Order: sequence, then C-alpha cells, then structure tokens
Amino acid sequence: MSPVTLARDRWPGARQRLDASLKAGTFAAPATSSRPIQYPVGYFSVYFAHDHRLHPSEPAMPLHLIAHAFSARATLALLGSALLLAACSPAGNSSATQQAPSGPAVAVTPAKAGVAGQSWQTEAQVQAVRQSVLAAQIPAALLQWKVKPGDAIRAGQVLAVLDARDTLAQALRAQAGVQQAMAQAQDAETQLQRQRQLRQQGFVSSAALDTLEQQAKAAKAGVEAAKAAAAQAAVAQGHAQLTAPYDGFVLATHMEPGEVAAPGRPMLTVYAGDALRVTAFVPQSVSHTLDTQAAVTVTLADGSARSLEGARLIPGTDPTSQTRELRVDLPRDWKLLPGQAVQLRLGLQGQARAASAAMATPTGVLSVPAQAVLVRGELTAVYVLQGQQFVLRPVRLGAQEGGLRQVLAGLQAGEQVAIDPVKAGLAGARPAR
Repeated sequence: MSPVTLARDRWPGARQRLDASLKAGTFAAPATSSRPIQYPVGYFSVYFAHDHRLHPSEPAMPLHLIAHAFSARATLALLGSALLLAACSPAGNSSATQQAPSGPAVAVTPAKAGVAGQSWQTEAQVQAVRQSVLAAQIPAALLQWKVKPGDAIRAGQVLAVLDARDTLAQALRAQAGVQQAMAQAQDAETQLQRQRQLRQQGFVSSAALDTLEQQAKAAKAGVEAAKAAAAQAAVAQGHAQLTAPYDGFVLATHMEPGEVAAPGRPMLTVYAGDALRVTAFVPQSVSHTLDTQAAVTVTLADGSARSLEGARLIPGTDPTSQTRELRVDLPRDWKLLPGQAVQLRLGLQGQARAASAAMATPTGVLSVPAQAVLVRGELTAVYVLQGQQFVLRPVRLGAQEGGLRQVLAGLQAGEQVAIDPVKAGLAGARPAR
C-alpha cells in the first residue's frame, strides 16, 4: 500500500487536502514529529493525525521522487534491523563461545607449613585476674543505677538499688511473728508455774505437769524459729541493694532501670584493676617449641612494646580447638582495660632453634603471602579456591616474617589461596592457568 493510499484510508477527513496536494504536485507524509525530514531534493511537510492538518514546508517534492525516497528509507530501515538482529543472535558454535567476557585471572599459591624461626608471635587479649559478673539474689525490679561503666568502686559501695517493698513486708511479717511467738512462750511459762504450785498441793497429776512442760519448751523453740525467720527477712531486705565485692572498676552494665532482676541473671560486670594479664591460645603443635622461661615481648595497639617475665602455659589442651592457654601477668602501671588486643612474641626453645637453623624443619604452622590476607575492620580472611571459584574464609593470623604471614587457624595444608584478594573478590574471578 502506497503512502498516499494509507493516508487516505487512515485519515478520511484529510482526503480533500491530500487530493489537492497531489494535484499541485506536493505530498505531506504522515509522521509523529513536527520537524521536516530532509531529502536530497528538498523538504516536505508533516501530516498530524490529531488535527488532520497538513503543515506546509519548503519547495515540495514531486510525487515520483516521494515514492522513491520512502522506498529507499524503508529499505535502509529494514536493512539496519536485519543487521541488528544478526549481531544479537548467535551464529554457530564459534560466536556462542564469545559471550560476556569472564572475570580476571588470579594467581594462586598453596598454604605451606612455615619454617621455624627464632621467635613466634600471636594475638593476645587483656584479661582481669579478678573479674565478676554480679546478679541480684532476690527477684525485684531495678530502680536505679548508682554507677556507670568506667567508674571506680570501693568494696561495699552500693552499685544498684532494687525495689524492696516485698522484702520490707516480709521483714515486718517476720518481726510480728517473733512478737507472737514470745507471747505464746510467756503464756506457756506462766501456766507451767501455776501447775507446779498446784502439783505441790496435790491438785495436779504428774502427767498433766509433764504435758505443760513440753508445751513451754515448744513455745520457746517457736520463739527461736521466729527470730531466725526475722533474720532471714532482714538479710533479704539487705539484698535490695547491690554492693561491690572489692575495689575495682565497673566494666559493663547488662540491665536498664525498670527491668526485673532475678537470681542468676547478670546485672553488671566489675573487675579489680590492680591485677591484669594477657591470655593467648597457642596451637598444640607449637606449644612444645616455645621458651616460656625467656622474656616475652608485649606490643600494644599504639606500637609500644615492653619485655615481661613469667609466661606460663596452662596444663591441658582444649579438645575442640587443640590449643593451650598462655598467660602473662602485666605490671600495675600499665593502663589497660580487659578485652584490649595486644601482640605477644615468644622465643623458641634452644633445641627447636638449633633444629631450625640446621635442618630448617617445618613448624607445623601454615603460612601464606602477606598480600593474600584481606583485612576489613575486625575481619581477617583469605580467598580459597574451591572448584573454579574463590570463597572468602576467615582465618586467625600469627606472626609475619618477611613476606609470609602465619595462619594459626582456618586453613589446611595444600589449599590454594588467591595472592590478590581484591581481584579474587570480583565477579567471575578464576584461577590463572
């Protein structure tokens, strides 16, 4: 169907204007843009369907050239569409293999057992020798904290106040029970004295007198029981105030005012600041090579280091992690807090050091290139090759010697580790061949 016929059939209201334009030798093509379309022979106007108007333009194009222009334009459009479809569709097996480009190729290296050096380094944590988690001994609501984390405390100082109305009522009830028991005991003693006088006159039998004596003894025992209950109520009332067990500092609080405290539920943690130590967990395969009699170097977070004596390994091995606990006492002048991280460096025993120098025997501790370790805040990890993909795995690190970093936990010997963790984390990353 020609453009003229199409315009006549689709817009009947414009038929007269189309006929007039054809007789005059001009034709305005239907379009959706008000901008005239330029051809090599001139311009022609645009026909708008919403108002059925022909908008005149520059010198018109003869009708036989219009058909030729539209045919050429349609041919070019069809040819462009065909080329686009051909480019988007796969053309055989060769083009199917050239799809989206794959990710970067990343070099890998196996985790190997390192060679023993002159020392061994690991991460450690500051710990208080005396640290206590305090809890209420009676169920009661927390009314008020008297301290906050970081405050210094003295032995016997009130740390928190609990709702004592229930314990106060119990104490008053116990005091009333004591008064009642004492009155009953006094009455029983009075009756016993009267019966004894009557017995001397022969008016009371011996059996009746024995019964009154037993009742008097029971009344006295009732007084003692009532006093014990009163003492217990007084102790419970004293538990309405939580006090410090020793001099030290408040480390943390675990409740908010209004919450109900109960026996066994932690309320706050305190510690004695005069005795601190650092603790580390040493792999069983390394513990026998450490020289605990030599000085230990403790490096703080700010880079300062001091040498200390007295490192000791706690007997026994953890069955889950296969590690032993290492402890080093800290001097009192070190202003540290429980939970802070430090670095410990210990020397090796003479035999292990000599064997290392003579035979270069492996220590059993794995090592990877230092650049393969990814550090993100508190996370230390490496990318491990599984199949043809890299998987991020957290690890626990040890000392760094040269360009190698010890891996204390998280890897097995022989596992392939990505040398460049940044590239290994990209989508589509693959091991280099």
